[in-house]
Amino acid sequence: MQIGVFTVLFQDLTFEQALERAVAGGVTAVEIGTGGYPGNHHCPMQTLLASSERRQEYLDALSRRNLRLSALGCQSEPLHPDRTKAQAADCLFRQTVELAGLLGVPMVNVLSGSPAGAPGDTSPNWVTCPWPLHFLAMLDYQWNQVAIPYWREATREELKRTVLTKLNAAKGGGYIFHSHHSVPSNVPGQSYDYVVNLVRQYGRYPLQLGGFDIPF
Repeated sequence: MQIGVFTVLFQDLTFEQALERAVAGGVTAVEIGTGGYPGNHHCPMQTLLASSERRQEYLDALSRRNLRLSALGCQSEPLHPDRTKAQAADCLFRQTVELAGLLGVPMVNVLSGSPAGAPGDTSPNWVTCPWPLHFLAMLDYQWNQVAIPYWREATREELKRTVLTKLNAAKGGGYIFHSHHSVPSNVPGQSYDYVVNLVRQYGRYPLQLGGFDIPF
């Protein structure tokens, strides 16, 4: 087990000063915010997305201190009824997932967000109990018309990015896609079927990966 810290606690410090504070506190892992409510005090996201050299420098600063980058945090409001706020949060989430892949970070922590209570409402509505009974109608709208469709689509987009990026490793030919020896019980069947269909669509030689092609 490792003990970590969310570096937003040290937002008044520079990136390397925050890492030094973490080491002094005896932790061995850090979560770093990329934007949204945590801010991006220690993560110049656009710079890191654009430059492999800067990403390596960033990771080197952590490894010199024997710190593990355990997660990126982008807690924001992708389900907000204000479309401008929701789109900004959605963009932040997708870029954070992309950066996590480039940095080899296994976890992205999010805030699922609260939708409006009904179509046309302008403020988020956090329903915390099933009574009065009209709350049930609000919950049905929030889950089945907003939250589940959004997160299902967002998850599939990131699955596609992961699968097609990894298919670059098979460019030399002679590879067969399979799931090792088992599929973990926490993987939804729909997600596994989606991955299989992606490989059927894009995994024929010569590989045509479009925007996910990585020149070697």
